[in-house]
Amino acid sequence: MNQDIIIIIDDVQEISYSFLKKLKSFITYNHLGYFPIKIIMFAHISFLKQLNCEDFIPFVQRIKSVHYLDSLGMDETKEYIYFRLTHCGASCDSLFTEEAIKLIHAITKGIPRRINNVCEACLVMAVSKKTDVID
Repeated sequence: MNQDIIIIIDDVQEISYSFLKKLKSFITYNHLGYFPIKIIMFAHISFLKQLNCEDFIPFVQRIKSVHYLDSLGMDETKEYIYFRLTHCGASCDSLFTEEAIKLIHAITKGIPRRINNVCEACLVMAVSKKTDVID
C-alpha cells in the first residue's frame, strides 16, 4: 500500500535558494516508481518566476496545478470580513459601516492579507476607543 507524505509550506517565496534545492530532492524521490512525497505550497506569484531557471526544470515539471487568488471585489471584501469575524466568534453583523468597508476595500485593493491587517488595526483601535462601530 502506497502512503503519501504531504508537506505544506506557506510563503515559499521567502525560502532560500539552497533550501529550495533540497526541497527539489524531496519531490524527485521515488520508491519503486511511486512518488510518495506531495508538497502543497502557498506563495506570491513572483515565486514562479524564481523557478524559471535550469536548476529547477525537474521541480517545475512536477507541479500538478497552480491556482491564483485574485483580488476581492467590494461585495467579496464585505463577505470576507464578516466571514472572518463570525469564524472568530463575533456575533454582530454591523461592526463595520458600509463606508468603512468601502474604504478598507480601496486601501487594500481587495488583497486578503492586507484586508486582515487593516481590519485588525481597526479592531484594536475600536477596543481602545471603546466603540461598537467602526466607521
